[in-house]
Order: sequence, then structure tokens, then C-alpha cells
Amino acid sequence: MKAHSLPLRFSFFLVFLAFQAQAKTLDRVMAVVGTEPILQSEVEDRLSLIQRSPVYSNILGLNPKSVDQGSVLEMMIEEKILAAVTEEMKATVADIDVQKQVDSIAKSNNITRKQLEASLKSEGIPFEAYANNIRMQLQKRTIFDRELRAAGGVGENELRNLYQKRATREFELILLEAPKAQQASTLKSFKAGTSSWSELSKKFPTTELGWVQPSSLKASLAKAVVSAKGGQLIGPHQVGKVSALIYVAAERVGSDEEFEKVKDQLSGELQAQNFGSRFASWLEAKKKEMHIVVNK
Repeated sequence: MKAHSLPLRFSFFLVFLAFQAQAKTLDRVMAVVGTEPILQSEVEDRLSLIQRSPVYSNILGLNPKSVDQGSVLEMMIEEKILAAVTEEMKATVADIDVQKQVDSIAKSNNITRKQLEASLKSEGIPFEAYANNIRMQLQKRTIFDRELRAAGGVGENELRNLYQKRATREFELILLEAPKAQQASTLKSFKAGTSSWSELSKKFPTTELGWVQPSSLKASLAKAVVSAKGGQLIGPHQVGKVSALIYVAAERVGSDEEFEKVKDQLSGELQAQNFGSRFASWLEAKKKEMHIVVNK
């Protein structure tokens, strides 16, 4: 027995070391954010969920084929930073806030909370993982409202450029109600320059249509108006029960009045569009500011 005691003890020691090595690998600390550790087992579990659930990866906005441990670790570091910053702001997202958001999502999809949870389960998504993502989005919204929105307003020129791209062309139209027998000669004299608009508008009755969008006109008239230039007389065209020449007084894209009405909405849209790049810059700054250790 004594002759075998040392090898047996040695074998037991090797097994013990192997077990310890395996446990150490599974629970290896991959990063520390402040005082919060991120374990390799946590990263591997998240990566496994992303890769086996296309719906979950879609919720996160990730391509499961290109995700690896490194990208998952970065995502989990971001989670720790968001939690730390919102706590520092004294704006921690409470469980009740997450639950309210879940209920709101279910309601907007015309399903019950239980149906939502059942749908997640059928896709292999633990409710905790889904709720965790919602918590992150609420934390980002808080940071956006408190830091990013206040730090970078959108300029007037930027707002006007966006408005001009979306605004509809409008034309200021005036009907010149010359008798049908005189319409052709009237149009000819105007084009030849022998009669001015000022003269014609005093000679014949006029009706101001104001600023009109082409979409509100008959197809043939809309085409003629869009092709015309400001200060041009076109026609004759049938407008309602009236056959008249039409004076295109001016053209504009949008108006100052409409711009003032939609300015706040446009500002919110632009800030949301810019949030991705601004948040990325904010996140990089926080990574340098906070004590983060990554074990490679």
C-alpha cells in the first residue's frame, strides 16, 4: 500500500488541479469596470444566446455570424458603464420602469404580457435577457436627455436644410378671367411683351388662389404649373367652372410659418439621428474616464 500511496496522492492532486483549472477558465475575469467584474462564463452565455436566437440578435441589432467574444465583451462593458453613470446621476432605471416598458411594448403590439413572454420563450430568449436590453435602452434615453441633448443643440441652418429637403414646392397662382374669345390673344400679347401683368390684371377680373401645392390640382394643370417659371402666364385651363389664364406669380419650397411649426420636431429627429455617433464618442470618453481593466 505504501508503495502506491504517493502515486495515488499525486494522481488525486493532478485531478484536483485539472478541476481547478477548468473552474478558473469558466470563471475567468475578462474585464473589470470600476469594481464590477465581467466573467468569461457570462460572456460565453451571452454569445451563445445571440448565436442560437436570430430574434434576440435582431433585437440587439447584431449579426450573429459576425459576433464574437470580443464584441460581446464590449457590449457588456457598455452595460456596466451605463449602470454606473445613471446611478451617479441618481437616475437609476428601476425594475418597475422596465416592467412598465415591457407592458407598453406588449400593448403596442396588441398582445398581453403573458403572450409576449410566451413569444420570447418560443424564440429561446430568456425574459431576463430581454428585460436587460430594455433597461439599457432606458438608460441610454436618460443619458441622451441629461447629457447629450443639453450638450449639443442642433443649429438653425441644419434644421432649415432638413426642412428644405422635405418641404413641398408651392406656387402662388392667380386666375386671369379673360373672356374665352380673348384668351388666346391675351396670352400671345403677354408672351410678346406688349402687355404686362400689371396691365392685364387691371383689364380683366382676377382671383387669387394663394399658395397651392401641385398635388391639389388636376394632373394637366399641375404639370403646366410645375413646368412654368415665376412671372409666367399659362393656359387657358379649366379651374372649377371657370376657364381662365393662370398667372404663376412665384414659387417657394416651404414657408417660414410652416418651418416654425415643425422646427422642434425636426430638432428632435436630427438629435436622434446624430445620437449614434454622439453616443459612441461619449462612450469612448467614459471608458477613458472610468477605471476599466480588460484581461486579454
